[in-house]
Amino acid sequence: MRKKVPYFISLLLLCLAFKLSAKCNSYDINKQFSFFISTEDSGLKVHSPKRATIYSAVLPGLGQAYNKKYWKIPIIYVGIGVSGYFIMRNSAALKRYRSDIRALSDNDPNTEPTEHEGIGLDEAKQNRDIFKTYRDYSIIAMTALYALNIVDAAVDAHLYDFNINQKLSGTVKPVIYPTALGLSISVKF
Repeated sequence: MRKKVPYFISLLLLCLAFKLSAKCNSYDINKQFSFFISTEDSGLKVHSPKRATIYSAVLPGLGQAYNKKYWKIPIIYVGIGVSGYFIMRNSAALKRYRSDIRALSDNDPNTEPTEHEGIGLDEAKQNRDIFKTYRDYSIIAMTALYALNIVDAAVDAHLYDFNINQKLSGTVKPVIYPTALGLSISVKF
């Protein structure tokens, strides 16, 4: 774990450097031509991807509510809740096996494991490692769902004003040729 920390910090600093570099090199065209475009006077309400991203980072699902995609909120909370349940369940099993290992390795022949009767030291260590792995996977899953929630809010906010009508459509159909099977993809503009 200690070997991975410098790599993580290096990756974080690299991302920060790219973010600052992009901020320094970019310019806002609306600030240059603000006398031509005035959103305050025209009453035009702009949907902000930055605001949706911050909302989702602060409280999962709030960015989806800002984007008016209310049906995604229960999916986010079920995913995070299930991951949290497995984190707690695997942590409790890990704690039980750790106490059994302490009881078995105290060099007292009269000491028996408190949680699992008749278990050996090697089996307890193996089960401890399994539940530690499961707990770590659950933490990774929860983190991935949280990050996916933020990315989804940002992408939805960017596509909020995207116009989808009948002129823009696509179909995928299976095609059977005499010698092979295939897919036909057609896009209409």
